[in-house]
Amino acid sequence: ARLKVLLFSAPYAVGNVRFIKRRGDPFEFKGLDSLNGKRVGTVRGYGYGDEFANAPGFTREPGNDLMTNIKKLLRDRLDLTLEDEIVARSIIHAKDPQALEQIEFVKAPLSVNPLYVTAGLQNPKAQEMIGAFNKGLEAIRANGTLEKIFKRYGMEKVGQ
Repeated sequence: ARLKVLLFSAPYAVGNVRFIKRRGDPFEFKGLDSLNGKRVGTVRGYGYGDEFANAPGFTREPGNDLMTNIKKLLRDRLDLTLEDEIVARSIIHAKDPQALEQIEFVKAPLSVNPLYVTAGLQNPKAQEMIGAFNKGLEAIRANGTLEKIFKRYGMEKVGQ
């Protein structure tokens, strides 16, 4: 449906939606059954996928935003929360960088999604903008700048 209204760039990264736990917690995600008995903080309005939304055995506790859930996690009011790792690191780094020292991202992701820049097809410059983005992306990927940016922010896996 989005292809009918948006023009997509080449993917610039891979978004891994990962569970976030308190540092030292031994939890590892091994499928939805591994969440049994857990209190998982979600963000209202965020789509985690039908399988996650309908899975039994654990409690989904909606919060207004990621930082609310991080605070609940650190106060032991949640067992886990989850977010795209790139987004989570950026938000936490901006709002409470010390919290990054108190949490860990679970290795196995709930989902893996390519990330794109888009332009509305009704925009007469959509093709030009996406073309310029793709050209610049290719250049910074080739010269190593993109990898350096991601590493600076704690991300190592960059989409091809």
